[in-house]
Amino acid sequence: MERRTLTTNQTSLTVNDEDLVAKFQDIVSGVPRDDSDPIGQSLDEPYRTVCILGFVHTAIKIGGLVTLFDAPLQSTPLTAIPDAYTRIGCQREANIITRAVGLLGVGHLDQDARSAYIHDHWPDVLDTLEPLNKEFSQRDIVEQKLADWIRQHQNDPTAQE
Repeated sequence: MERRTLTTNQTSLTVNDEDLVAKFQDIVSGVPRDDSDPIGQSLDEPYRTVCILGFVHTAIKIGGLVTLFDAPLQSTPLTAIPDAYTRIGCQREANIITRAVGLLGVGHLDQDARSAYIHDHWPDVLDTLEPLNKEFSQRDIVEQKLADWIRQHQNDPTAQE
């Protein structure tokens, strides 16, 4: 897969967190990607992490952890998601997602098989994920940590991970 590097005017460190994250998400959303790369695995850092967390964290906040397993991730490995949370310093969220994958046993399945499993086992999936949803939703610091991480890495050519 070809790696893409983005160039943009650098964001001022005085920009508030929400605007900073929104600006990076806008940059990422404007980058053409094929359907096999819906959450930016071909992007360089810090854009890859912003893309992953922009897609996944928003989906989880809106629909809970179940959306993670039913989202159109195509070829993106589920391991990329906790890795992105870990990268910005949100180890607890990374651990919750890793536990959810383990509890459901869907980490090895492709997108279609995950979706089928979720739909075929709907009540059990919800019961399994509900305690983790509560644990996950108790923390609302991801946006702050993502903004801090962007500030640390937006000018760092070694941010590749």
